[in-house]
Amino acid sequence: MYHEDYIIRNIQMLGRAIARFVFRKDVESPADMQLENAEKQEKTNSLLRMIDSGKIRDAEKELHRMSEDKTMDDLVAGIRFYSYLGEQSEAFLDDHGYNDVDLKLGLRQFADRFGSKHLADMMMQ
Repeated sequence: MYHEDYIIRNIQMLGRAIARFVFRKDVESPADMQLENAEKQEKTNSLLRMIDSGKIRDAEKELHRMSEDKTMDDLVAGIRFYSYLGEQSEAFLDDHGYNDVDLKLGLRQFADRFGSKHLADMMMQ
């Protein structure tokens, strides 16, 4: 439990640092970041609603599909997605067939698409 909480806190802290230093956005939670492209912003909002409704794996698959262009908005969408997912309770994730291992693997795969696998590894240490 402590190890899982530690990983989640690292994801959230590094997400805030990325938001602040890379995107120059000062947000309480990286999940609050806004995208430049209004269509992708709405799609990302839809993915977060899918998480809320327990369709986590479907939302994650859609995130990977929508980010094939590898734009900065796609990167922000992924940061928002995994930060928001990391804010969910362990019980919520368990109830919907998802856990910290899935979160780490998904984040690592997403970051690797952007050439940032080491960043994902740093977030999870």
